[in-house]
Amino acid sequence: MKDIAKMATEVFPLKQASLVHCITNNVTIETMANALLYVNAQPIMTSDVREFSVLLKKIDSLLLNLGSLSKEREQSLLTAAKMSSK
Repeated sequence: MKDIAKMATEVFPLKQASLVHCITNNVTIETMANALLYVNAQPIMTSDVREFSVLLKKIDSLLLNLGSLSKEREQSLLTAAKMSSK
């Protein structure tokens, strides 16, 4: 079995920049954005549900971080998850 470091070098950095919609908490937002940029992804860090219908048609993936839930963040996470499954 290949070790993780060797497998990672075969995948990262990404050959094509994926557009990733991230809904995360205020503590990790910058870290998540930087980590995605490091592997050549393009992060979008928004939790405004008014943007989801258009945004979810354009993104390649959705990252939902459940840490530090507020009522607003919970609504954003649930709305994004429901809309992305359509």
